[in-house]
Amino acid sequence: MGNKRNKSKSLKQKVKLYVLGEGLTEYYYFKNIKDILNFNIKLEKKYFKESFNLVSMEKQAKIYQESNNHVICVFDMDIAQVSGNKTKINNFIKNYKDSTYITICHSMPTIEFWFLLHFVNTDKFYQNKKEVITELKKHPSFENYQTSKIFLENKNWVDELSNRIDIAIDNANRILKTKQKEDKKSYTYFPHAIKIIKDFK
Repeated sequence: MGNKRNKSKSLKQKVKLYVLGEGLTEYYYFKNIKDILNFNIKLEKKYFKESFNLVSMEKQAKIYQESNNHVICVFDMDIAQVSGNKTKINNFIKNYKDSTYITICHSMPTIEFWFLLHFVNTDKFYQNKKEVITELKKHPSFENYQTSKIFLENKNWVDELSNRIDIAIDNANRILKTKQKEDKKSYTYFPHAIKIIKDFK
């Protein structure tokens, strides 16, 4: 009986939570917040590619999921739309909407909108990354924000966000509760991802 319990416990410990993303911003955000908030997540930098590739992301997610691992797929909707794969992206989101192991975490227009919600409560429609970053830079701690490796690998910017993460979650959830399919507004599903990460043991 004792051996069975130990074996069951060992198998449970092998289950991991992976995060897949489309670029350096996503990679360093999760890498830094993992250290700051002690999140139990796995990241492999080689799968965070600057150019969004839905086929590669889904393929790797399925590979992780085969071992009953959990996977969070993070990407920006502005790049997804521009790439000409709007139907494929929407189907991707729909197919995994109720998945137990694969969670889709997308933001419109970009992950920077999630960062912005740490400081303001808004569902204003931003068309692209540039518009959101312009707004984000109005806040003192982010006036020098940029997407270069030198800036992103420094933990200070994520440390600032982590102190206000509950505010961002509340702001994002308010948008999602009233969001309709036809709405032209910015949004992010980061609250879903953060909840899964916090609940994962």
